[in-house]
Amino acid sequence: MDTIVVGVDGSESSTEAVRWAARQASLTGCQVVAVLALEGLWELDLLQVNSTEVRRRAEHHLRHEWVEPLREADANFSVHCEEGAAADVLAGVAERAHADTIVVGRAGGNGSMGGAVPSKLIHRVARTVVVVGAD
Repeated sequence: MDTIVVGVDGSESSTEAVRWAARQASLTGCQVVAVLALEGLWELDLLQVNSTEVRRRAEHHLRHEWVEPLREADANFSVHCEEGAAADVLAGVAERAHADTIVVGRAGGNGSMGGAVPSKLIHRVARTVVVVGAD
């Protein structure tokens, strides 16, 4: 296993996915790409909410809090934030990174990684998809 893409959104199950990726990185030395998909920013603009500030805050959480298990595991990792539907963003990043595995939480706390995302990925990508999460 050379590269893992892990979906990150700050939810409990997303944190479990990041921990899973961190353990794999510790065991195998693989690269991890932590990905935050931002859906619906254009809708915020319609409501006259500053979507640039929302994105900036989300990226801050991604870089400083949500990847902490990777940092603690001394994993080789990078972060990526992209606007779009979670399954599309994760599949695209996995393709560009030549990832072997995509890891997602069972259900996202803010809706970005939960729901149908694992199912869409399983049916869409020719990669291993690992679905983890706290029970």
